[in-house]
Amino acid sequence: MRSHIKFKLNQTEKQRLREAIETGSLAKGKIFYEVMQTALREGTIYENDIVQFVEICYCLEGGL
Repeated sequence: MRSHIKFKLNQTEKQRLREAIETGSLAKGKIFYEVMQTALREGTIYENDIVQFVEICYCLEGGL
């Protein structure tokens, strides 16, 4: 399943998200850590504070 996600951030959250992606700390320790890291690294943070990415869920394929 693919989820196309698009949302708007305020300036503070935009910088925090950018730093978390760059340092690899986003979702660290969570079950979806690797999937979320990949999705957001391949996503886009636009100048107008819009974030857009595609999350791919393999839940059914993994037997969950």
